[in-house]
Amino acid sequence: MEFVIVGDIRNPVDPLTQSGRVDYPYEIAKCPVTNEEYAEFLNAVAVHEDPFGLYSPNMETGLFGGIRRIQKEGGYFYETLPGYERLPVVYVSFYDAARFANWLHYGRKKTGRQEIGTTEGNESSGAYPTSLFPSEIDRMKNEKVKSHHPGARYWIPTLDEWNKAAFYDPTRKKNKSYWLYAMRSDEKPKCVEPCNDPKAANYFDFKWACPGQFLSPAGSYPQATSYYGTCDQNGNVWEWVETLRCGSFQRWVRGGAASTFEDALRRTNCDSEYSDHQLYSFGFRVAKKMGIGE
Repeated sequence: MEFVIVGDIRNPVDPLTQSGRVDYPYEIAKCPVTNEEYAEFLNAVAVHEDPFGLYSPNMETGLFGGIRRIQKEGGYFYETLPGYERLPVVYVSFYDAARFANWLHYGRKKTGRQEIGTTEGNESSGAYPTSLFPSEIDRMKNEKVKSHHPGARYWIPTLDEWNKAAFYDPTRKKNKSYWLYAMRSDEKPKCVEPCNDPKAANYFDFKWACPGQFLSPAGSYPQATSYYGTCDQNGNVWEWVETLRCGSFQRWVRGGAASTFEDALRRTNCDSEYSDHQLYSFGFRVAKKMGIGE
């Protein structure tokens, strides 16, 4: 997993979205989490059982899915579908993503179980206190976890962190320091197959950019990067953001997807979703504290 540094602390707030200011340096993954990375996670923590549903059967049978689960004597084994290794993982909820961040925080331990020290956290351990995640019947009215622990080594980016990494450019004039799209552009991106065009993305423009698999491998538009060097913050898959939407128990989702029109890619887009939903076009990337090794 490759990370880029986001510096330029105390940057101005985006006047259109009232977000994007971050007063500390941090690192963010260059690309979203892939099927092969998530399969490694499952093989480390979901061999004996999967009490929190980190694997969804839709990952094998659903649209855009790319991971299969094989039942073997004494447990489970997870593998990517052929050709889907580098595609972004989908059908993950925010809770799944938070448990993935906990696993990274603990050092990628391989116990085959979901417990404190692998995926689970409480008020004093882990990146996220999973013990406070709401029960199944309360998830649409009782969201207690608003942010990661201050001491987290890895976490899901906040709205400010995600937007800054995607759209902020300190080389632009102060009143225009945020681009409309996450490839340093205010012009509508080209909807085309993976290429070296710096103004291209995988989204739907009355045609699929990638007919067949629909999703594109992480980093397939290597020139279409943000100022900080991130890829795929526009198109391919929606990405979970940690921040709860004001006045709601939903969390922001950012960037649009292979199945959305161009307006979903803009920094002004306002989509959100309930934290437990596992949808065909939802993935995530992670952020981490400066200087933390994997």
